[in-house]
Amino acid sequence: MAVGAAVWLATEWWVGLVVTVVAAIALALAQREKEVYDAAMALVAMHAKELAIRRSQTVVQGSYGVKNESAWQREIGYFMERVLAPKVGRISAVSPLHSRLCRQIDKTACSVPLTRDFHPGIDPIEYEHFVAETLRRHGWDARTTQASADQGVDVVATRGPVTLAVQCKLYSKPVGNAAVQEAIAGRQFLNAEHAAVVSNSNFTRAAKELAASAGVLLLHHEQLTDLSNLLKSPIYALGWPR
Repeated sequence: MAVGAAVWLATEWWVGLVVTVVAAIALALAQREKEVYDAAMALVAMHAKELAIRRSQTVVQGSYGVKNESAWQREIGYFMERVLAPKVGRISAVSPLHSRLCRQIDKTACSVPLTRDFHPGIDPIEYEHFVAETLRRHGWDARTTQASADQGVDVVATRGPVTLAVQCKLYSKPVGNAAVQEAIAGRQFLNAEHAAVVSNSNFTRAAKELAASAGVLLLHHEQLTDLSNLLKSPIYALGWPR
């Protein structure tokens, strides 16, 4: 009887120890997951405007009026791999944390207000005026050129001694090489210091490569609010390095 009681007590002790250890491990894992989540969300907040722009570029109206978000989901994956992973570690795609972060990235991108003056029904001519007006609001002297012969340049903007030749592309698909070539020609024709292609859409890889080699900025119209800073440290495609 005494032996049985001793065995029972020993078993209870081991069970209690296992439960305690498992609970401690679970608590440590939960704490680690919270730290990773908080650090990841800080990075998401830092890139909120870029994410909002990328969402607006990649979510398209598909067949039967259904939104196609497949490109946006790939963009979220790219962001997690190239921006989050180097800072917080790689997060397994099958983990609940991965799914939670994907939802929060989308929620953050949707929560950032973009320019109110831009609307889906705008036409290409209105878009050019919209771009010029946005530049004027942010300290540039900008004019559209429909009635002039400026070698295809849609908007000419100046600020002090600096001149910028702008191609405006209101597209439902990625903007290609031709727009970059037009911007290069317009810059040369106007003897401008800078050239940019401004669009509501994304840009093809070929367009990005040509723009990078020729020093042409590829911008979403939301980036016009920070154009002066972009010109000081030019980027040739929206977002993080690709």
